[in-house]
Amino acid sequence: WVDNDENNPNNTPVGQKNYHLFLTFDVESIGRFEVDMYALGENINLSLLYPEKFGFKIKKLTDKIDLIIRNIGYKPAKFETAVLRKPHVLTEVFPKIIDRRKGLNVQA
Repeated sequence: WVDNDENNPNNTPVGQKNYHLFLTFDVESIGRFEVDMYALGENINLSLLYPEKFGFKIKKLTDKIDLIIRNIGYKPAKFETAVLRKPHVLTEVFPKIIDRRKGLNVQA
């Protein structure tokens, strides 16, 4: 799920594009991963949750992700990792989904 031009509480400069991405994937022999990423202009804040049995490989993976982020012109401002204890529900990450379902999109 991606929310383009995510509203940022930090009052970003006018014209700056912000994005919020939430990605989950299940690797059959390893388990579930979740990535929650905010792109605020050129800065990236990223949270990576991983299955407990993947912990011994996480440093190698985060080094690769950091390099990819830098190579495409972004700056990793914050990069957190932790074991995934409980999967997130999409509406927890993007509460606006519920708000949009309750309202009407009317244009004059």
